[in-house]
Amino acid sequence: MLDKVKVGALDYDVFIQEHFTSHDDDRNLWGYCDYEKQEIYVRESLKETKREQVFVHEMLHAMFLAAGYMQHEEDMVQRLGQVMHQVLRENDFSWLRPKGTETTHIYLDGEEVEKMTH
Repeated sequence: MLDKVKVGALDYDVFIQEHFTSHDDDRNLWGYCDYEKQEIYVRESLKETKREQVFVHEMLHAMFLAAGYMQHEEDMVQRLGQVMHQVLRENDFSWLRPKGTETTHIYLDGEEVEKMTH
């Protein structure tokens, strides 16, 4: 999973961990987005696919904020997050990258990912 994600003009740090400092009393919480600190948290003990879904869900919260929506209806974010996860997972969006962009391979969390360089 990514260590950072850019949403609008902001870079969010992404943390995969079991305990969320200020939210430890809520074991049903799978993740959250801290807008002020620009951080996204996802619970480590979730299975991989669920961690991915939670990450996309929290990223959507950041996207709604970047688009100027201060109130996010949780049910809508949940539904869109599920579909967005499936679309991102099952399709190749490399065609969206700028033409002539040089691509180098890097590793995050032991998995190869691509990083665009200009």
